Amino acid sequence: MTIRRLFVLAAALFVGSMSSAQCDPQWLPGDGFVGVDRDVDAVIVWDPDGAGPLLPRLVIGGEYSVVGNILTNSNVAMLDPETDRWVPLGTDLRYAQALAVLPDGRLVAGGDFDTADGQPAANIAVWNGTRWDQLGDGLDLQVRCLHVTSNGVLFAGGDFTKSGSATVGRVARWNGSAWVATPSGPSGSVYALVSDPVGNLYAGGVFVTAGGV
Repeated sequence: MTIRRLFVLAAALFVGSMSSAQCDPQWLPGDGFVGVDRDVDAVIVWDPDGAGPLLPRLVIGGEYSVVGNILTNSNVAMLDPETDRWVPLGTDLRYAQALAVLPDGRLVAGGDFDTADGQPAANIAVWNGTRWDQLGDGLDLQVRCLHVTSNGVLFAGGDFTKSGSATVGRVARWNGSAWVATPSGPSGSVYALVSDPVGNLYAGGVFVTAGGV
């Protein structure tokens, strides 16, 4: 069942519930587009040209070999809202588990991969408009989540402990040129990150201590 078909069915049920005095709710067929053949682990809305004329795109990340009617080894693809067609972004991303958009509008993908578009990319990469580039020195093990705070700071969480030769723990902050550590990170893998309006960062995952406690 595709995303569009889900929207159509939900709308049909909603309308039906409002008019239950006239008729019973019922399922209606949608005109859904072809999706992917395997797992989707991340979904985000991305506007590739900012204030430009292009409409925002739905972007998905995961582990699949077919998107729409296209064979791909990118595992990141965007849906063109004007054509209802999926467009793979780049190549070689073995598994894209997390997506985020930087304040300057660039798309970031994290996951479990060591190359992107034929170039080294240690588990995290940024889309430069035509291909994927490694973000800084990358991260040595899997990136499971990404989060951009309200003031535009990018955090990554996962299994990693290093970026290049620097120790960063399992939650790392992108300072614009390198990945840096957060104080005494969690003792195990981080699967989710979120922040509140006053700047507190929350992490969830498989660990028993964080911050030394």
